[in-house]
Amino acid sequence: MTQIDLVGGREQTPVASMKALRILLVEGDASIGALLSEILEGIGHQICAAEASAANALAAAREWRPDLIFVDVGTNDAIGVAAVAEILREDFVPYVFVAGDALNALAFGANAILIQKPFRERDIADAIRQAQSPDGGASARARRPNGYSRPYFGGRGGDWS
Repeated sequence: MTQIDLVGGREQTPVASMKALRILLVEGDASIGALLSEILEGIGHQICAAEASAANALAAAREWRPDLIFVDVGTNDAIGVAAVAEILREDFVPYVFVAGDALNALAFGANAILIQKPFRERDIADAIRQAQSPDGGASARARRPNGYSRPYFGGRGGDWS
């Protein structure tokens, strides 16, 4: 089956199947949250909650015990970062940052797994695989050019593949 890239309108191959995950979205922009939800559900995952504040994200994480968190760090970085920090204080949950600006995303550290807008379904699936890997994607990052450990930048802005 062929799918259409939601950003570029080009055909792309379907994403290989992976274990269905309960995903918590932390996103202040309802339209981006809806797009991410549609893509994630389209590749077989369940959105257990979509929250716009750190406090609500923490409450949702406690209630739903998500397998993964997708966190937008766009115009209001503090909400997403604060939500992840609070959730990680209680329990480790793999997470993926979604960023519009790769340079600002570097502030999240060398071990960050992130996708850059605009993104494709494949970028999201690749980031999920990295976040769910036993080493949290560290081995994939170690294979980057020059051996540097850098964040994974899926999306059209700087894919290291």
